Amino acid sequence: MSPAEYSKRYGKNSGSVSKLLKAGRVRGARKTGNTWEIPEDALIEYAVRKKKNRNLGDIIWDIVEALSHFQYFDAEVLMVSQAQLENAIEVAVSQGFIEESSMPNNGITSCGYKLTTVGVEACEHKKLAFLKQFAEIMGSYSGAAARAFIEES
Repeated sequence: MSPAEYSKRYGKNSGSVSKLLKAGRVRGARKTGNTWEIPEDALIEYAVRKKKNRNLGDIIWDIVEALSHFQYFDAEVLMVSQAQLENAIEVAVSQGFIEESSMPNNGITSCGYKLTTVGVEACEHKKLAFLKQFAEIMGSYSGAAARAFIEES
């Protein structure tokens, strides 16, 4: 599909879509000559906020935020190791924020997970409340995922 079709289909400003394309944030989009071709249902990559000393809560928040905006994420996009991403996903699933999607991760239209009702509510509470809730959960959580993340960080 063309950028104009993509803009119309997803209710995005055409200028925003152009910027996303130029930044390489539309999964699977290719430019041939002066023409962009965007795959059907292509996701926009999540734009992680660069922060020093990101912790498990920050990574889980980024995952929840990306899913709430139907944006793509992976370890590279979130700027974490694959092990950190897997640990964060394990904790987010175990705490009920996300669950596996019926669509497997294909790198373009799905990252393989979707928000649960708990995850949607967490997004509505915004980041500070989410991190407070997460800290309370982690205070009693002794799972291997949290230990592995802490050891790797």
